[in-house]
Amino acid sequence: AAAAAAAAAAAAAAAAAAAAAAAAAAAAAAAEAIMASKIVVLGGNGFVGSHVCKLAVARGFQVVGLSRSGSRPAGPAGSEAWADKVSWRAGDALDEDAVGAELVNAAAVVVAIGSPPLPFVDKDYQIKMNGATNTVPLEAAAKLPEAPRAVLVGATMPSWIPEGYGEGKRMADEAARAYAAQKGVAATVLKPGVVSGTRYEGSVPIPVGAFMLPLTLFTKNLPGVAKGVREALPGLAEGALVTPADVHQVAAAAMDAASGVSPFSEPGYHEVSWDELSQWRTD
Repeated sequence: AAAAAAAAAAAAAAAAAAAAAAAAAAAAAAAEAIMASKIVVLGGNGFVGSHVCKLAVARGFQVVGLSRSGSRPAGPAGSEAWADKVSWRAGDALDEDAVGAELVNAAAVVVAIGSPPLPFVDKDYQIKMNGATNTVPLEAAAKLPEAPRAVLVGATMPSWIPEGYGEGKRMADEAARAYAAQKGVAATVLKPGVVSGTRYEGSVPIPVGAFMLPLTLFTKNLPGVAKGVREALPGLAEGALVTPADVHQVAAAAMDAASGVSPFSEPGYHEVSWDELSQWRTD
């Protein structure tokens, strides 16, 4: 009886060891798959795009940062260690063939290109920068045998937004919906209000977060009042009087979507609102 019990215990231990080894092998395979995954970030040296690239490197992805100049990000970020691990390449988001070549074997494409909604900017330019720069990469991706997941950095827009800006963003949103339906993959549009953080124009820091602090404090500490104002003055405040999202939150949401983690694991169109982004976990 004692011998039988010892044999049973030995068998159980062996089974447990085998299960642990299998789990370790699966984890190693998953890690290897992540390491082999390629993410292309259009606008990779920009404000949001550079934060996406940095986080993608931290998560173990092979990262391509595509921009017209092919340069590293401005400011201190360009000299940080993570930037050495990004393939910075020059390319025009409006060149479908060039973008398509970069997207071969990519697990995901993140488009972080756009121009701000300034009222004095030419309408056609706004449509091009906020619309075509997002739709052309999706058209390029749609021609690939293995279509990558797509993430677009869009915006929450008040009704009084400049016409060209709004038209461009709507074009991008419609293209994401069509891409998801056509290719059967996840396409996600992030829709923050203002994105806070420190931008750089050359070596000059622009503390957007400090400028937006009053709005952030008001909408976070008095959400009911902010909601009441939006409902009372929808034409003026809806889409404008919303909590800013920190650039790290936008980057984290972009990477979660690009990685295909829940809730972005299901194929189809996904939208992330300003409210969700302002509460997004960055860890």
